[in-house]
Amino acid sequence: MTASSLSPMGIRALERMRGRPFCGCGALAIVAILQTLMLFTPPFGGRAFAEERIKGEIKVSTEGGYARLVFRFEKEAPANIQITYPIMVVTFKKPVAIAVDRLNAAASDYISAARLDPDGISIRIALARKIKVNSMPAAERLYIDLLPEAWSGLLPGLPREVIEELANRALAAESQLRKQRFTAKTQKPAAIRVKVATQPTFTRYVFAMPDVANVVPESADGKLTLEFDQPIKWDLADARAAMPPTLRSIDAEVDDDSVAVSFAFNGTPQVRTFREDRSIVVDVGHDGAKSMPKPAAEEGAKPKQDAAAPAAVPAVWRMGLAASAFATWPKANCAGAVCISPRAQFAWVRTLAS
Repeated sequence: MTASSLSPMGIRALERMRGRPFCGCGALAIVAILQTLMLFTPPFGGRAFAEERIKGEIKVSTEGGYARLVFRFEKEAPANIQITYPIMVVTFKKPVAIAVDRLNAAASDYISAARLDPDGISIRIALARKIKVNSMPAAERLYIDLLPEAWSGLLPGLPREVIEELANRALAAESQLRKQRFTAKTQKPAAIRVKVATQPTFTRYVFAMPDVANVVPESADGKLTLEFDQPIKWDLADARAAMPPTLRSIDAEVDDDSVAVSFAFNGTPQVRTFREDRSIVVDVGHDGAKSMPKPAAEEGAKPKQDAAAPAAVPAVWRMGLAASAFATWPKANCAGAVCISPRAQFAWVRTLAS
């Protein structure tokens, strides 16, 4: 028989437990205590306390057979909700400043305790019962419905006045956008110079767009087209003066409410487009240019010379005829009463030659 490593007190406790059935109530109590400690233990590595927090308030309603938590902040505060029963964690993207100490008093059937983390990022809620969660963000508000586990049917929706407010906001924003676009169309736009930077291996073109404009680049058939949704007046003087051998032309086609700038390439250069803040940048490589055919100037000049040669032949003939006529002038012309002078004879020869 081997010696026991237990102390006399441990042996007596073991003997007392042998005669009793096992009960898990103590273990459940320990788990509940640990979860409560986790709820009220601040997390490590939180964000800096100096970061500006979004101020807000919470209203609780328990009408309709469920509890509704309405969070309202000074500005939008997107949130994410996670539940590991009995703890629900509401995590915000930015720190918030909001009082949650009285949530358990306002909804004691659903919430047993609640606290805000020291960094203001998360709200931890200890649930008093198993629930279903329905969350609905609405601008600066966040609606969290705590529904009974046996809830069936349609989920609760937003209040009618909130829906009308959001619809009015959308209409106002759309009207403001239309006014901005109308003002931009009626005003004569000033020319915006396209900036050019030439590098050893590529040439860069920078189009700095206005705030209300957008662009979609399209590439097809050896061309790159920048489709702007505003009638922007681009000054392409510098861009055309600094075209590499791989670029044949840069043109702009303006419509009533848009403009298209086209790059026609010579060959197959490497082309890259990307956005940088409010600008669209186009890089055109210097390699891959197609050799241009030589103009046939000399071949076009020869036919003109050959065509002019036949015109000189009749003139020579006329000169020969005039000379032979002068040499064979009849002697009898001076025999009569009228004699033609040498000067008149020379004029007659010139007439034949012409």
